[in-house]
Amino acid sequence: MRLPRYRTYFFAQFGAYAAMNMQMLANGYLVFILTGSFAALGVVSLARAVPGLVFAMPGGLLADRLPKKYVVQGGEFCSALLTLTVALLLTFDMLRFEHLLAASFAQGTIMAFQMPAQQAILPGLVGMRRLQNAVALGMGVMNVMQMVGPALAGFLLAAVGPQWAYFVMAGLFLYSVTMFFRVPADDIRVTDPETAGIARPGERRGPSPARAHGGPGTGRRGMGAKDILLGLTYAMREPVILMLLAANLAIVLFSMPYRMLLPGYVIAVLGGGPGMIGTLQAIGGIGSIVSIVVVAAMPDRKRGRVLIAATLIMGVALLAFAASTVVWVTALIMVVMSVGQAFRMSLSSVLLQTYVDDDYRGRVMSLYMMEMSLVSFATFGAGVLSEVIGPQEAFGAMALVLVAIAVALWAFVPRMRHLE
Repeated sequence: MRLPRYRTYFFAQFGAYAAMNMQMLANGYLVFILTGSFAALGVVSLARAVPGLVFAMPGGLLADRLPKKYVVQGGEFCSALLTLTVALLLTFDMLRFEHLLAASFAQGTIMAFQMPAQQAILPGLVGMRRLQNAVALGMGVMNVMQMVGPALAGFLLAAVGPQWAYFVMAGLFLYSVTMFFRVPADDIRVTDPETAGIARPGERRGPSPARAHGGPGTGRRGMGAKDILLGLTYAMREPVILMLLAANLAIVLFSMPYRMLLPGYVIAVLGGGPGMIGTLQAIGGIGSIVSIVVVAAMPDRKRGRVLIAATLIMGVALLAFAASTVVWVTALIMVVMSVGQAFRMSLSSVLLQTYVDDDYRGRVMSLYMMEMSLVSFATFGAGVLSEVIGPQEAFGAMALVLVAIAVALWAFVPRMRHLE
């Protein structure tokens, strides 16, 4: 926080993360109220995911080629316009399920171009020595907003109507756009002597090996399909990068869908409304805040083991979540779930950023964000499964798979255990 450039970035994230968390709850609530269908929640989630698969790699290449602050700023401005459109449709009583479906597709497109840059900007702002601390603090902002955003959205939905929730979201996105004007576009490795020459595992001084030997990265820095393919090839040929991407994908596919389906679950299983949805989301964020403090202070040791342990915690907690029909018990379980998620999200991002070559940082982080788009396909499947066998049974099945993933990583992927 002593770095002015990071302080500005830090406070800018409050608006964007608050709006995104409000949006998640409000969209799910409106979809379920309009349709009464878990499958419809899955379809909307799927619509948001498809652009992430198509545009994530071009978004990563954009982050490698353009100043990342402008990519992030442009994405948040487009999100503000989109949210304002939904607010106006609600104001004039014109909103239909099809509008929410189209808005989800548009938001997915925006995020596909924005999020790789938002992930990749941190090393340039703080240097590699401070990266884990900066990622943890950023996750802290996100998790605070996971408490405040849904609670605010639930209050606005219940008290003054959904259109005002969306007007507030648009204002929060615009706040972040304004703050980002003060974030510098240059790289701290050039301008900050305190961090110059400090190498960490995965950080290379001077030109990358590819440049040094005349390979990919030499010569022109293009924006075409060949440059995207080079990024994919790099990720596939680097064992640690490939392992981290594959492990993270397996984990998020079974640990994240429950959050997207939570509005329907609260209404159908717990008999609650928007206020209860927001309250549960807010209580769940408590565990995240505590976890982020721990991650920020962690030494650079045994991070692979901690990541596997976090996966096991999430699996066991999700199994308990599926069995609970008591609101206060469910709230406590969500605190435990959020602990596991906070460790998983922080450590997977930090480990990738630590081991990736600077020339490919944006494209590798785009693959990381693409995995979050694939979560929406898992959410669609979980929504359909909830319709067929019931939401509690579907959540229980996902929990068992998550436990099996944690056990398999520990037993059969020793390199994962030994990541420092």
